[in-house]
Amino acid sequence: GPTVSPDGTRIAFAALGDLYVLTLGNPRPEPLTHDAFVEADPAWSPDGKFLAYVSDRSGVTNLWLRDLASGEDRPLTRLPDEVYFPAFSPDGKRIVFYTSDPRNAWGRGTLHVLDVPASEDQPFPVPKKIHESLFAPGLPSWSPDGKFLAVASLDVYSSRFREGLNEFLLIPADGSGPDQHLKPAEGQSFGFRGRNGPAWSPDGTQVAYVMDGLLWTLPVTPEGRKAGQPRQRTTTLADNLSWTGDGKTLFFSAIDTLKRLDLTTGRVEAIPLDFQYRPEIPTQTLVIHAGKVFDGKTATYRENVDILVENHRIRAIEPHRAGRPGRLLDASGLTVLPGLFEMHTHQTAFSGEKLGRLWLSYGITSLRETGSDPYDALERREAWASGVRPGPREFFTGNLNEGIRLYYGLATSIRSEGQLRLELDRARRLDYDLFKTYVRLPDRLQQLATELAHGIGIPVSSHEIYPASQYNVDAVEHASGTSRRGYSPKLSGTSRSYNDVLRIVAGSGMNITPTISLSGGFFYQLQRDTSLLSNRQFRHFFSETYRNSVEASRQQLLRLSPGAVVNFKNLARHVKRLLDAGARVTVGTDSPFIPYGLSLHVELQNWVEGGATPFEALRAATSWSAEHVGVGKDLG
Repeated sequence: GPTVSPDGTRIAFAALGDLYVLTLGNPRPEPLTHDAFVEADPAWSPDGKFLAYVSDRSGVTNLWLRDLASGEDRPLTRLPDEVYFPAFSPDGKRIVFYTSDPRNAWGRGTLHVLDVPASEDQPFPVPKKIHESLFAPGLPSWSPDGKFLAVASLDVYSSRFREGLNEFLLIPADGSGPDQHLKPAEGQSFGFRGRNGPAWSPDGTQVAYVMDGLLWTLPVTPEGRKAGQPRQRTTTLADNLSWTGDGKTLFFSAIDTLKRLDLTTGRVEAIPLDFQYRPEIPTQTLVIHAGKVFDGKTATYRENVDILVENHRIRAIEPHRAGRPGRLLDASGLTVLPGLFEMHTHQTAFSGEKLGRLWLSYGITSLRETGSDPYDALERREAWASGVRPGPREFFTGNLNEGIRLYYGLATSIRSEGQLRLELDRARRLDYDLFKTYVRLPDRLQQLATELAHGIGIPVSSHEIYPASQYNVDAVEHASGTSRRGYSPKLSGTSRSYNDVLRIVAGSGMNITPTISLSGGFFYQLQRDTSLLSNRQFRHFFSETYRNSVEASRQQLLRLSPGAVVNFKNLARHVKRLLDAGARVTVGTDSPFIPYGLSLHVELQNWVEGGATPFEALRAATSWSAEHVGVGKDLG
């Protein structure tokens, strides 16, 4: 996210995979990096001379330091696990950051502190782990004396349910002593656990954060305890909070605009920014001589044909004829099919540049991202579309729109109609492809969200089938999945479904992405075919630590959900019953809970295991997915 320099004159931000600095008074930002790798999470040193950031240019996302005077970059870490969310200590001598859990890039983060070497001649310092891993924590913020770190953390209500409230967690920066929880407001969650606070002011007198989508400040003591009542500072959405060094001004993102708040006067003003990109659109004429073609709609192949591509479009598929003008790709001994859709995935920037190539290596050319930091997902879509780095087409939504209690770091608590309208305005201005209503959003707000989203041409998805089907929710995720009911309304405990579910889904016209590979199918297939882990792409793109962790994940699933693998065939047959009932069913996995790319191929195998034909599985992964996303005339 954008972050302001201590003197308040410059803003550093990441876009299109590179770092930029905007000098106030000049709306054209200056690029600091220009490469195909991912640079993200810039953090200013207190003297404004350096930027810490993360980059995957070494192969794994690690911590780097840019000397702004010389333009030189040097690595600060060489860790095997991805690094994210760095922050300088007030004296500039230390940097705090997280390392990710190699088993799930969307999950846990472990807090480390690094002593900044005085020069590149010094050896790499060893980061010190100062806290056990946290579930999807937020950007850390230092107390002015450098003794404490404040982070966004989930405080779970009970051991029975996973949900809780987002609160401030105060952690001793030296790793000693107990943590302290601070609730900015009783019974309420603040922000989402990303870059929405707590952001400690440099003078230590207050903490900034986002609640109900709006910017608030809370007076605090030097130890981080409440020292007064919270104060609402904006009436519009705010994200990515950043203080100037004197503590008098707060910079923040207001959807698609940078703004600053003068804490003394309360005045909010927009920061002019002129930043545009152009999609990369090939113009060459291409002739693909295909031995066989699967078109995504018919159960038979077209054989010995030429696929004629002009100006980025398939103009025709005709019987093969030698000597056609244009560049020739000889696939005469191969079968050509449309690129696959992954219809349910989640991603993060710190997975790096390789993520786009990973998808493409599995033949996946379109993604439907069903929950994300919206700015992170938008950067990914623009970087891939512009050709800055290779990757598939990105169809995305932003945060998971939750009720009062929530779980995932990307969830935001929606408590009112007014806040819901603000989120729909964000969806419109950032050009969402869907709006995700999540587990505990009340039915009345889900109905309103559906009406408002349809009014601006955006489809709505959720985990629910009823009463969601009654007010025209467009899609349902997961054959199983969590629910606000406290039980699965779609499957029994033995993974069986019944006619009421089939009739609701098929009769309503809702699209369903059952993700059966997530619910036991991936590990069911792995038990039968251990060569999956020898897959060429899997071994190339995933670290040895990750590959070894897959078996640990299988054991964990067997322990937590012992029936998932045993009863998997019931679940697989459920997909076939949905298809036979006339339901629209598409293919997705909920990766990275199971491996990106590989899991989609396993999902297709799972479908066939349950009785679906290979044609039905591939049609769902191509033309039906494209039609649901709204691009059936262009893709699939």
